[in-house]
Amino acid sequence: EMFLLLKEYKSEFGHTRVKQKETYRGKSLGNWVTSQQANHRNDKIKADRRNELEEIGFEWVRDERFLWKGTRPLGKLEDVWKEKFELLSTYNQKHNNTLVPAGYMARTEDGEDFDLGAWVTIQRTLHRDGQLRVEREEMLE
Repeated sequence: EMFLLLKEYKSEFGHTRVKQKETYRGKSLGNWVTSQQANHRNDKIKADRRNELEEIGFEWVRDERFLWKGTRPLGKLEDVWKEKFELLSTYNQKHNNTLVPAGYMARTEDGEDFDLGAWVTIQRTLHRDGQLRVEREEMLE
């Protein structure tokens, strides 16, 4: 079953953000994940399926930019963004700049290595494309 495959994927990669066209162990897991997200968005997902996906920390929205509508808070994703921002602040204090090199790994509070250089690149790209939320832009200035 695809749900069990998703659990294995999460165990291996630490998340459920499977790219839409991604295959995993020969199965179209990305298509299945996208279908679950669409069913949830359209209120067509069965309660038991929703519950089992939530139990493993399923991410209902592929891209956090789509979560921001009006003043609705982002919850956990916002907390994750702030954790990454804190890593950048620490880097800035240490190096007196935010010119984080590509591939620069920072250690998170839970001891995981995180590619801070890639994160900074993503934030700059979102800013350049006009898709970085105003409050985040203000924090990064």
